[in-house]
Amino acid sequence: MGEQVFCDACLKQAKEKDGDVHFSKALVKAYSKNIATSNLLRHLKDEHNLEDTHNRKKVAPIKGFFSVQRKSKPVTKSGETGVKKDKWMLARDLALWFTRSLLPFDSINDEAMIDFLKKYNIIVADDDLPSRHNIAREGLEDVYNSMLTYVQSIIKKQNIRFGALTTDLWTDQFRRRNYISCTLHFISREMKLLKFTLATQQVIGKHTGEKIRDVIQGILRTFQIPQKDIVLVTDSGSNMKRAADLLNMKNHLCLSHALHNLVTVDGIQNTDAVLCLINKCKKIVKHLRYRAPQLEAAASKEQRDLLSSFEDIGVDINHSDDEALSNDFDLDEVSTRSGTSAPPTIKTSTPTRWHSMLMMLTSISHNANRRPIRDMLIDIGRSALLLDENEYNLITGLASFFNKFKTTVECLSSESQTTINLALVFKSEIRRLLEEYNDDEPVIVTRLKNNMLQRLDYRFPVTDTIVAATLLDCRFQSIKEIDIYMESQESR
Repeated sequence: MGEQVFCDACLKQAKEKDGDVHFSKALVKAYSKNIATSNLLRHLKDEHNLEDTHNRKKVAPIKGFFSVQRKSKPVTKSGETGVKKDKWMLARDLALWFTRSLLPFDSINDEAMIDFLKKYNIIVADDDLPSRHNIAREGLEDVYNSMLTYVQSIIKKQNIRFGALTTDLWTDQFRRRNYISCTLHFISREMKLLKFTLATQQVIGKHTGEKIRDVIQGILRTFQIPQKDIVLVTDSGSNMKRAADLLNMKNHLCLSHALHNLVTVDGIQNTDAVLCLINKCKKIVKHLRYRAPQLEAAASKEQRDLLSSFEDIGVDINHSDDEALSNDFDLDEVSTRSGTSAPPTIKTSTPTRWHSMLMMLTSISHNANRRPIRDMLIDIGRSALLLDENEYNLITGLASFFNKFKTTVECLSSESQTTINLALVFKSEIRRLLEEYNDDEPVIVTRLKNNMLQRLDYRFPVTDTIVAATLLDCRFQSIKEIDIYMESQESR
């Protein structure tokens, strides 16, 4: 404990809640004495709205980061005036470069980069280069403050009255930390759809509606955004709905979350045979992902052998006097098309992305992957995971059905255009897909579709906002769902 400093504001807050709380059980933020103070200052500002106004640095405009400044001499260690300033500016510019390109900060230790900087007289010696720690602590903090000031000025200039705030909680599985992100969407005075990610903050403690309210209130206060006419777009979690009520903000369900729950919760988890098969596929991927290079090589060989067999069949057909090749079957075209791309690698499934499950099923069921998967499972003693022909038929049926939802998800997840006007149209399309029957469709897939159909209205409720948005789009003013909704309102 002697090597750490603790947040006094957190300690006082814990004592106010429970004066007898033991220190080890209190939620008190701690930092090492050896690190820079920027992390502690950021915590004080985000969590307690406390800011050091006496030692505040002058914030450089973000646009100045992109201006080209010709240097007659490189950064050196010779004690020239301005050397420290130049090194700090280099750390700041490198922080901006790395964050924009999503590069790790230890890229600064790359020998090729160091040689490049020396060649163009950015630095003379290795020691002239800021360390990755200085880039992360000082440079990144300045970039953040500059961008914060820039976004605040835009929002203030736009004088936003109406907009949508999308927010979601997520977990860093590596560090076991919980975060919340908030993104503001609005129409500018120039009638352009703009969006700004306002904040990504760590959430400590239970994710209660009160906790989420406090975080969102702090973010809105930082950017001076009025709550009155801002719609909060969230998932269907009770804590999110509670936060919207406490904030006195209108709450709208995220359509992508609704579709995800319709597929995974109402469909897959509610259909035992499908759930068992997908869990089996996940186990296959788990056991084979560390053998990906061998699997890819075997799959490529399998595909080459398959194409070779096609060519042999073509030779036999061409030399036959009794049969002619059908006009709608071009063997050369099949060989060329099949040979242009390698077999898909085995994909894993992510719990928060239902379409990753589709990618997993597609990769496992690919013809070139089937025999290599079987052989490798036998080699590692996992014969119990072998898939039989009926299971492969079900996987193919599921992949075919779920693939029809892919376009819907991509359209609803668009950030370059509004999508709420499409909600009723996509609900109609989803209903059509669920009610559509195919004689070749496995019975289990039909059962899955029925389970999803029973929960469709619950996942996609029709509201005044959705109907108004649909009516404002002249393409969809005559769809049946609007008439059904109007009739239900009149009958009340």
